[in-house]
Amino acid sequence: MIIVKIIRLKKSKFLANRNQVWADGPHQIKKISIFDFAVYSCFLFLSYPAISSEVFQQAPGYNFTAQQPMVVDHQLDKQDVFVNSFQRAKANDPAYQTALAEFEVARLQATASYFAYAPSLRYSESVLEFESQSRKTTTISQPVFSVDKIATFREGDTRAALAVSNLLLREYDLLARLTNVTVDFVKACESLRTNQARISTLEGEADKAKKEYTLGQGTITDFRDTEVRLDQARATQHSLLAKKTSAMRAFRAMTGELPNEAKFVLSRHFKNINLPALKEIQQQALSSNADLINSKSQLHLAQLGYFRAKGSFFPEVNYQVTQSKTNVSSNNTSGLFVNIPLQANTMFNLMSAKQVVEKAQAQVRQVEQQVVLDTERYYTEIQAGLEETNMRLKAIASARLSVQANEKSFIGGVRTRLDILNSVQTEFQVNEDYVTSLSTLVQNWVSLGASTATPASIIAARAQDLFF
Repeated sequence: MIIVKIIRLKKSKFLANRNQVWADGPHQIKKISIFDFAVYSCFLFLSYPAISSEVFQQAPGYNFTAQQPMVVDHQLDKQDVFVNSFQRAKANDPAYQTALAEFEVARLQATASYFAYAPSLRYSESVLEFESQSRKTTTISQPVFSVDKIATFREGDTRAALAVSNLLLREYDLLARLTNVTVDFVKACESLRTNQARISTLEGEADKAKKEYTLGQGTITDFRDTEVRLDQARATQHSLLAKKTSAMRAFRAMTGELPNEAKFVLSRHFKNINLPALKEIQQQALSSNADLINSKSQLHLAQLGYFRAKGSFFPEVNYQVTQSKTNVSSNNTSGLFVNIPLQANTMFNLMSAKQVVEKAQAQVRQVEQQVVLDTERYYTEIQAGLEETNMRLKAIASARLSVQANEKSFIGGVRTRLDILNSVQTEFQVNEDYVTSLSTLVQNWVSLGASTATPASIIAARAQDLFF
């Protein structure tokens, strides 16, 4: 019971120190007493499983539901086609599977840091020239003071945060790639449907122009102009089919399944987004952005590297217990052993480590500036995209009415057949422009969500809601 209480006490004190480090920022180096390290090493093998579990659960970005997501002011569709595709991509995409393996490696490296002050055991057996029997030597060494081991121990929390941030970045990259592939597929499908409708309209106009020319009521110019537009539309259809096939293959490579065209039908209704204030979004990005956490973690590791380089001037102290025995004799020794490392390149390593810290500090400032600029750009483009898509929808309705009006005016002798062909082309173009505008809006939404560290599953759900 006494051992269990001591373990819990040291564990709670360790976690409290660790949380204070994260609260002050990963760039701050906290002093930890040597006594804490020495006592902790005695009970490390007993308390390690619980400590390592809590370290990763409380690392920045580990709890995906902790961040408040941006809100769309309408309900999600019941058919979660894009969300399901994202889940399949996480289970199938080779690049993301590689990221998961890298995360496990980084997790093991982070947890291994907590063993820096654990005791070590060495065993050797040798036969010396002046002895006729083999000598067996067993040595148990407990570090008492070592700047290198202190730095290694402190790296544990930072490496945990770095592992999580790297995995988040790869998850956001997967979502962005899936969004681009889905956009390509949806664009091809929508263009095919719109172009097929254009072909049907032009075929009807071509038949009318041919009949009128045969009966002497039309001109050869109207007939040829209609044929040219019809041939162009048919040629475009082949190109769009190739783009659709390419997008389907890219989609299957990521998700393992071909997309169901019937489920990827673009929304034709305006959907507004209730965005928070820009300053609020930027504050969330500066506190949670995965790139920024990554840069700050790299800075902390660089500072620990500088701390380790300065510690090269200090001796290392270990408490050792050694037993050396043969069949006829046995020697036991114990005590403090001091190792004073003196190397010619120590000063140069110190200067190099200082430059690495300055470089990491500059990178943190650069990432902070880029995060602010990116969030402002995505925020502005989303606001403009909402207005643009609303106007595009109105343009589609107006273009359809324009085609009907030109057909009636042609019958009344006010318009020419060329005016009808131009209105048909305009209708096709405004549909293309709407698909492009909505696709850009969704891509900007995904990028803004990644910048603010919104959970990827929530970003996918909101993107689906806008898209379909």
